Amino acid sequence: MVTKKNIEFNLDDLDFSNLDGLDFSNMQEKSVTEKHDEKVYKKMMKFTDKHYKQAKCVKGILNIKLPEKDQEWFFVSQNKFNQFAFTLAVLELAGKIEELYISSYNIKTDLLESIKHLLNTDKIGYCKIIITYSIQARTPKIYSRLIELAKEQKNVDVILCDNHTKLSCIKTKEHYYVVSGSGNFTATNTKMEQYQFINSKELYEFYVNWFNEQETKQEYLKS
Repeated sequence: MVTKKNIEFNLDDLDFSNLDGLDFSNMQEKSVTEKHDEKVYKKMMKFTDKHYKQAKCVKGILNIKLPEKDQEWFFVSQNKFNQFAFTLAVLELAGKIEELYISSYNIKTDLLESIKHLLNTDKIGYCKIIITYSIQARTPKIYSRLIELAKEQKNVDVILCDNHTKLSCIKTKEHYYVVSGSGNFTATNTKMEQYQFINSKELYEFYVNWFNEQETKQEYLKS
């Protein structure tokens, strides 16, 4: 039986005084040595720090816990919010993400760099990204970065298709989370977005099967 929890939240109303501070000591270690990567690294760290703060918002809303098995929670945001914050909240509370599947219409270069960093520091084991075809024309720089990321990282796959879904599938050692809703994986979304946060192995496997099916049906970016 799935239990449901409806939550409407406003980020400005949350009290963070009881939340533990984040330890960025490991994250501050650079995984790149080339001088031209310095700017990219600093920008990525700024982006990650910003969304870790949004992850604190998620933690506050959830009372410092994640959905239990077969729980289904609903959210309506009252401030600009990014779906990636849910992934970071799971990462902080669970310790490590074994598998991360992301599907979106839009995505930011900073987010891709953040994912790369988390993969290289073994905080995420594997990542698959589905993005819409139109990103080639709309944002060619991001499209080029997706191609580079797929070639650079053995534990990253990227698929292009006629896509408008906004979805995260997050597997930890013991749990299977699915986050869906109206928000993209851009720097910020509109003030009001709706999200569903679900802990369900059955639903996780359903969506992961869909992700895997796209490899044979769509343009698959991999070296």
